[in-house]
Amino acid sequence: MVTMTLRSHIALALCLLCHLGASDLFQYRLTLAPEPIPESVGSATAAAALQAANEKTYRAWLWLPEASEKIRGVVLSSWIMDPWNDDGIRAALAGADLGIVCIDPHFDTTWENAEGASSKRFERMMRDLAALSGHPELAAAPVLPVGHSVGTLFASRFPYAHPERCFGAITFKGGFCLNDDQPAKVVGIPWLHIQGQFEEFGPGPSGVLRENEDRSTGAHTAMTSQLAHRAKHPGLLLGLLVDPGTTHMCWNPQTYAVVARHIITAAKLRIAADGSLRPVAVAEGAFGSGDVFHPGTPLLAKDAPEKNAGSFWYGDLDIAQEVTRLHQLTGKKTQFVALADAKGKPVDVGHDLRLKFTPAFDGPDTFTLVGAFVTDKIPKKFPAEALPIGHADGPIRFRTGRSTSRALTQIDADTFRLGWDGRGQGMILAWHPGDGTYRPAEQPARLMLPDLKGATAQTIAWEPATTITAAQLPLVLTATASSGLTVRFAVVYGPAVIDEQGRLALAEVPRNAPWPLSIEVGAFQVGSYVAPLVAKAEPVVKTFVVTK
Repeated sequence: MVTMTLRSHIALALCLLCHLGASDLFQYRLTLAPEPIPESVGSATAAAALQAANEKTYRAWLWLPEASEKIRGVVLSSWIMDPWNDDGIRAALAGADLGIVCIDPHFDTTWENAEGASSKRFERMMRDLAALSGHPELAAAPVLPVGHSVGTLFASRFPYAHPERCFGAITFKGGFCLNDDQPAKVVGIPWLHIQGQFEEFGPGPSGVLRENEDRSTGAHTAMTSQLAHRAKHPGLLLGLLVDPGTTHMCWNPQTYAVVARHIITAAKLRIAADGSLRPVAVAEGAFGSGDVFHPGTPLLAKDAPEKNAGSFWYGDLDIAQEVTRLHQLTGKKTQFVALADAKGKPVDVGHDLRLKFTPAFDGPDTFTLVGAFVTDKIPKKFPAEALPIGHADGPIRFRTGRSTSRALTQIDADTFRLGWDGRGQGMILAWHPGDGTYRPAEQPARLMLPDLKGATAQTIAWEPATTITAAQLPLVLTATASSGLTVRFAVVYGPAVIDEQGRLALAEVPRNAPWPLSIEVGAFQVGSYVAPLVAKAEPVVKTFVVTK
């Protein structure tokens, strides 16, 4: 087993700031069948919610470390793929024999108890994934639930329904929903809450910022309310990370070191050698400052028990120190970034983050973005600042966010290519890392390309032999589009990758994988957004069966 230090994670996270790719490989996919609604569901409203959930098609995606003989636990997340596609986080999980299960769409948030339809769906999903992957231990494996925004309700409620299955939890840019009537259920479970410093949403019932609230309200409310929870329940192992300069929608690579370390440290502390879970004591971790905007020096919990009620708890001193370093960035000077139009003028995005212009396409399926610093005004609902606003040196950078790695591919610093799902939608992030004077800044925007009116229709022709042997790989994939445009390929699921030359090759085959292997591949052509206009083709999807 390889153990990665926090310094290694930090180096990997910093590397990612200029890294344009990451792995979205999942070796297995499972379609979940509906669950019957129990008669004792509790209320007509809850029954209606469960019925609506049953009408959805849930899919579970499983990634396993290829070298692991036995999986000790899994991260259980909704389809928020940014961190789980990161090579550094996956390396850390592999070193701890931990896998990843992602649900698309995320489970409903009602999750009332261990007997409800969602819990039964979860239990059956884990049994089916165990059979599918050749890892029977997955059926009862400990999990660490992760949720974003409204999905934090799921991540908060799951530990109450299944404390015996949780080795930790992460709530990301939403709510930490503590049930004060049953705090004992989650005492001893390492928990990390991440809040953006300047989120678009507030703590009110609708989520919309109220008259007396601004972009900093959510972070300050998270700090005061969660510190109050720790004071009231001293055994609550809750740590807060305020992500400096960030908003609500996107994960930030600057937090990945902490995320990875929290997961593997929670597993180390809570999962016993026989796979059972043990309560973690406060004295086994470390304390970070209760005032995240003026952080003090982190301390080992065993050395400062008197600090418990006024501090946040982290799994070890390395985590507390890295969180403190990030919190120190929150107090640096403000800078604002934006996406810009072709003339370099900053473009405001509304509350729905919709980008109000079509980017400049420089090829049939590639476009280039332009960014700008905002210096002459304070964006809506940000705390007041004296004008003009300065900024750090260096260019504004771009990346995809919110699980759009399959919708958009970043091919250089400011150029993107439409991806295999062909929807012409995705989250784009303009960002700047800051410097010694200015804190990081970001502006997310939703890219929603219009339909191409008057575009020529096209189809894809692809009829490969789908039963092959491992010896035939790498295999060059060839398909044609009636438009004459290049057909690209993507692995939907399976232990395989496809390179830029269209060669299909095995990758990350788990050591216990049942043979033959199943690899689903899509052939796609997204059309042309430059003249002559061509509409996107219907993708052609094939399942390859690979024998030894």
